[in-house]
Amino acid sequence: MKKITLILIFVFSLLGLVSCSNDESDSQAKSTIVDYYGKWTSTDQITDVNSPYLWTEYYVFNADHTFTKSRTTKEGTTTSTGTFEIFISENRPNFKLTYSIASTIVLDISAPLFAGKSELLYLRNGVLVNALEMVDYGPTYKKDK
Repeated sequence: MKKITLILIFVFSLLGLVSCSNDESDSQAKSTIVDYYGKWTSTDQITDVNSPYLWTEYYVFNADHTFTKSRTTKEGTTTSTGTFEIFISENRPNFKLTYSIASTIVLDISAPLFAGKSELLYLRNGVLVNALEMVDYGPTYKKDK
């Protein structure tokens, strides 16, 4: 009987260790996710003043999972808002953005004339990258300090 009790205690102890290690990785992931909140500004430098891509833009990610994207061109500033979710894919954080309304500042390859309602971004080496990188147009963004 003592052997069975000792085996059960050992098994439950192992289960407790596994559970604790999962809790630690979950809390590490959550603390890392908090670092994503704030302003991310475009790092792309276009020097041709006649280029249709001459703009500055930024995202602001809020803790309540809302965001704002603003783009300033020589014609003025356009702003769109929506909600986002963060998920892990291929061992890196990804942002799925859903805009309140379709807008021309939404870089969605599946939308006609890039006027969509959703966007996919991911983090690579501390830089936020638009999924359009796969078609050779993926603006990058750095987090403001």
